[in-house]
Amino acid sequence: GRAFVEFTTIQGALAMCFKIAVESEYEWARISSKDSRTAAVWICLYMILVVMLMLNMVLAIIMDAYQLVRTNSGDDMSVYEHLVYIYHRLQKNNEWVPESQLLDQIEECHNTVQISDLRLIFPEMHHFQMEHLMKRCKNKVQRISRVGISKTYTAQMAAAIYLGVQD
Repeated sequence: GRAFVEFTTIQGALAMCFKIAVESEYEWARISSKDSRTAAVWICLYMILVVMLMLNMVLAIIMDAYQLVRTNSGDDMSVYEHLVYIYHRLQKNNEWVPESQLLDQIEECHNTVQISDLRLIFPEMHHFQMEHLMKRCKNKVQRISRVGISKTYTAQMAAAIYLGVQD
């Protein structure tokens, strides 16, 4: 420590350690001139610790993002199921009810819609589209029950209740 000007102060030592960590470059001949064993042990341990710390931070970021995606994804379709869905949609294009028409008709229904209601409203709907639609609805309910309702939606509900009570 005292043999090098960079390590005589705490700020200088931290700056030198940061430089070694970021650049992965150091003057080996100068560092090992006094005691090569101590220098080798210090450099190896320092590099291992820095690499482990950086790797741990990267893994924490990846796992946090993965957990968020996994929590919000629910039971989504696999790649194979998605390809089957696209195949059926292209094959049964004339029996497929457009999503805009689905939304328009469902908005006129009550709060709950059952399969029998959909069959009455859309008798020409292909059974594969009906099954797919019901599976997506069940997935959405499961995701909401697992994740909960968003904070903005909860705030909107509270404001609506407050305004309703005032009237």
